[in-house]
Amino acid sequence: MSLSDKEKKYIKKVVSSGQDLDLEVVIEVINKKRETDDLIEIEEIMNFLEKITPETKENKKASKHIKKGQELKYSKDIDASVKKTTHITAGVLEELLPAINQILKPPPPKKYTIVGGKTQAYLQQEVRKMMKSGWQPFGGVSAAAFGVSPVGGNQYIQAMVQY
Repeated sequence: MSLSDKEKKYIKKVVSSGQDLDLEVVIEVINKKRETDDLIEIEEIMNFLEKITPETKENKKASKHIKKGQELKYSKDIDASVKKTTHITAGVLEELLPAINQILKPPPPKKYTIVGGKTQAYLQQEVRKMMKSGWQPFGGVSAAAFGVSPVGGNQYIQAMVQY
């Protein structure tokens, strides 16, 4: 995929014209006349620009075009890296999706019970016993007050489940 003599002449003409060189447009113009498996890349134009820089009378213009080309190549490389990273990330997330779904939505419990106690210490002791037997706390601790007495009917409760 090297530049033809006609393409080289076209690039020299654009560079020597004094106009701002839009390398993307130059690549597009050249690639319109090429087959899809023979498309020109920015690197090939950059190499040619670097070769012709000493030959031109207007080295500053050619150097400016080379700098623009380097910026375009850098941008293209960044875009390619982002695309590759996005593809890899999507693949990793696809593999992790079942685990993420399991974390976000645990399976339904097989067994459910409620443990209660008059004091926090007693409830804590009962919950620990049940956890040793394979039960897990479900939700937070609740307090319930029954009857008129401020102390008589109070109770701390904890839902417990087994999966």
